[in-house]
Amino acid sequence: MWTAELPVQMLASVWSFWTHYLYTGDTDAVTVAYPAVKRYLNLWTLDGDGLVDHRAGDWDWEDWGSDIDARVLDNCWYYLALDTAAKLADLSGNSADVAAWKARRDSIGANFDRVLWNGSRNEYRSPGYTKDTDDRANALAVVAGLAPASRHRAVTEVLRTHLNASPYMEFYVLEALYLMGAAGVAEERMRNRFAAQVADPACHTLWELWTKADGTDNHAWNGGPLYALSAYTAGVRPTEPGWTWYEVVPQTGTLTRINMVTPTDKGDIRFGIVRDGTRATLTLTSPNGTTARVGVPVYGGSQPVIKANGTTVFTGGSSTGGVSGLSPAGKDASYVYFTVHPGTWTFTATGTGRLDDLGLGRPVTGNNSLERLGHVHHRPHRHRPAEPRRTRADVRIQDGHRPPRAPGGDQARHARVRRDDQVPPPARRTHRPHLRDDRHQQLHAGERRLGQDPGARRHHHERGRLQGLHEHRLLLGRRR
Repeated sequence: MWTAELPVQMLASVWSFWTHYLYTGDTDAVTVAYPAVKRYLNLWTLDGDGLVDHRAGDWDWEDWGSDIDARVLDNCWYYLALDTAAKLADLSGNSADVAAWKARRDSIGANFDRVLWNGSRNEYRSPGYTKDTDDRANALAVVAGLAPASRHRAVTEVLRTHLNASPYMEFYVLEALYLMGAAGVAEERMRNRFAAQVADPACHTLWELWTKADGTDNHAWNGGPLYALSAYTAGVRPTEPGWTWYEVVPQTGTLTRINMVTPTDKGDIRFGIVRDGTRATLTLTSPNGTTARVGVPVYGGSQPVIKANGTTVFTGGSSTGGVSGLSPAGKDASYVYFTVHPGTWTFTATGTGRLDDLGLGRPVTGNNSLERLGHVHHRPHRHRPAEPRRTRADVRIQDGHRPPRAPGGDQARHARVRRDDQVPPPARRTHRPHLRDDRHQQLHAGERRLGQDPGARRHHHERGRLQGLHEHRLLLGRRR
């Protein structure tokens, strides 16, 4: 039996109790843990800045690899655990404890940005930390809700250009990107960082580390992208315990087709979306005992018209008409929202925008704009991996090497991207003929496979198309 204390994973476990409750509605399973949660969180102390003191425990581990800004990570994890403790206290009938948990949580919330935001570098970086920018720490600040919206653009740039997280923490990087609306950048990281794993002909599972030989070749913690594709790309996730209320707010990025099934204790939720030019079609089967908030994406269209089951319910910038079981629920710059009762729903939006630009103010125009738009510069390291065989990988950079991987030690962990105006079009056209132009991409939970469409056309630059990212089993198809 494992009896040693692994502090930040203990905090992550506390946070996960509420996630379990949200997805299952099982009160007993989480309230029984509250006394132990209370004892453990009280072992941690706050420092003179109102932030949490580092706790080494028996194994002082934050993630595999290096360039780890522990103080930022500690405060994010403790903040999430304190927020969960307050909820568990209330749920378990220990309401007298709630105020103390919130006070400690709010102390971190009030001081986090003041102490840990580095204005000169435009990133989260604790005082005294001198290594490469920690993408994990910046991402977790977003996931925890400690990074205000005014920081999101800067943090997105950090996550575009720094690749230090192991597969374990990469999940939180992807989640942060989706929470900031940067679906295209999340796709870039998935395609770059997981290319070697999904292309491996000898292994149909995901590895513990970026280099297969350095860890196990079937590790559960590497499943983060699968959740991200379901909860954020498709956008299906619960908002009330046990899926009594849930939302469907897809961030399709560059994908044009999504189909997925989410099993719940209320029954299967089936969702699909197809984008075709200025038209988007969403289908939803919602089980009994649930209420869904559906966000119909308009992709920047100025005058979208939306129909629900054939009846116009939004036109001229406002809701109109009436459909039994459906009610308008507002709009913002990206979506028109509706609340729907159980049943089968088809939403058709016409007059939508053609480009889902969710990056940093520039289009995501193909399979991998991180590669297509510029060179990737490697920091020097002592042991450069050998060039991969060119017969397999669909994801490459200009010099033929895979993007930098970070299993630990001294391998390269930093990539810098040049902007459109810094990369002359002739250079892109002349020097990278092997890059693909993947305009038609699909997410299929049923087939759950990342591969190349056998029917794809070949251009003179050997351009193909991807069949898509799949939710449970990822396998990158061979180049023909």
